[in-house]
Amino acid sequence: MLCDKRGHILSKENTKDGSIKALAWTIDGNQVALGFSNGAVMFGFFIERSMEWFRSKVTLEDMHHIKIEDYLCKKVQILEFQELVVHMSIGFHHLIVITALQCLVYRIEDWRTQCIINVKDTRMILKQCLDSFLVSDMMNGLHVFTYEGRNRCNPLLAGLRTELLHNQNVGLSRDTLAFVDCNDPKCLRLFDTTVGKEMEKVIHHSMPIVEIDMNQQGDSSDRMLIFIDVDNDLYIVSLLRPYISKLASLTTKALWSSHAHIIAATVEQDLIIWLYPQAAVIDEDLLKVLEVSKECFKGKSANLHSFQGMRCMVQYANGAFVTRSVSPKPFMLFEYIEGNNWHLAKKLCWIFKERPLWAVLAAAAVHATQYGIAEEAYRALEQIDKSDFVKHIDSQACEIVRRAEHALFTRQAKDAESILINAGLIYRAVNLNLRLFNWDRALEIALSHKKHVDTVLWRRDQYLQDTHQEESKKEFKDLRDQVQIDVVRIKQAIAEEKNHEKNLKECHA
Repeated sequence: MLCDKRGHILSKENTKDGSIKALAWTIDGNQVALGFSNGAVMFGFFIERSMEWFRSKVTLEDMHHIKIEDYLCKKVQILEFQELVVHMSIGFHHLIVITALQCLVYRIEDWRTQCIINVKDTRMILKQCLDSFLVSDMMNGLHVFTYEGRNRCNPLLAGLRTELLHNQNVGLSRDTLAFVDCNDPKCLRLFDTTVGKEMEKVIHHSMPIVEIDMNQQGDSSDRMLIFIDVDNDLYIVSLLRPYISKLASLTTKALWSSHAHIIAATVEQDLIIWLYPQAAVIDEDLLKVLEVSKECFKGKSANLHSFQGMRCMVQYANGAFVTRSVSPKPFMLFEYIEGNNWHLAKKLCWIFKERPLWAVLAAAAVHATQYGIAEEAYRALEQIDKSDFVKHIDSQACEIVRRAEHALFTRQAKDAESILINAGLIYRAVNLNLRLFNWDRALEIALSHKKHVDTVLWRRDQYLQDTHQEESKKEFKDLRDQVQIDVVRIKQAIAEEKNHEKNLKECHA
């Protein structure tokens, strides 16, 4: 019997050669050899595999023929191959077929061969993304090709063991390749496919990682990656910011939509949708608002099979497939946002008045520095404190200060501080830490630059008086007798710093 990993029986064959004594699979998992008690050896091929991409379905009829079905036109055609078909994959409007000697790329629109690539060894991985695909073999390692057949890059990575890589522990986008380090499964290594070099950044996790997926939309600044660890916890991380955020527990499968910044995952037998999960690195509090749950018939052991456009395909333990659709409203909203039509995006949110849509608009507007739109979206969500802070960011005349306040809003206090110090805005850097009640760091900056030490002590005294507390920090006690606090002089120094901001090249009235 041939079963999948969830126990569903795919095929059953009776043999006449006695009991099976030994079994071995090829490294690509497409062929199996069986040894029987009477000395006979049988070879089996994994056929009748099927895959879908929107209106098209491809099925491996036998090792030399692939059947193509078009649901819309109700047409059926057969592709014939002289060599054995080793791998096939359909996605992003292209069908890729790997035989023993060639890799053939077909366009779904007309099913014509777009390019042919010669193959020198057995291919173990076939992974597609928006404008390219990844293949690997034992002899030559990894290759990233465009759909026109151009070799984009050959990732050469120290310690890479291609025989341990598979589609679940590899992620691919138009600009980035990510994979689980087989020598240390707690690490994710990244490769820039546009320049052909490994990135210095390595994503570290506390537990071994078993499955990853990467979003396809946007440019490298929008690149996000999700992964599931051995505890079945789902996490999301931005490739630009080393901050890992947990989305869910008891997750069996998670995928990005092929057409939008949306994640679908099967969590505790429910289908959970996250609209614009990039909010994890913009405003993590919005994640709960962005979460939409769809019941998948509890007790049926549902598992997410694919997420194409607005359609999620869910498979049960008995092998049955059920489709769950995502509302088209978020996709319309993403279309307006990506087209920079913020007026239409806001109008759409006002028409439907749904909190998840407002949350998408708020996070996306902050990311795009559309602070007026973000302010209105937060007010619609009744988050007045954040609406006021966004308004405060927009009111800053200095671009440097605006960038720092933006970083602070997205909880990157260290980055905000660095922006201000590098620009020479010492008072702003000190005041930033005072606003966060980070007294020690504020004093450290003031002492290292020999500026605004009296400001820190004055603000500290005000805080202690307001909270009816005694000074407990030794360094502040020692400095209190050494530094004279003159409120008039302090305010004058602050005013001078603010006048200095107006003279900076990056500032404007």
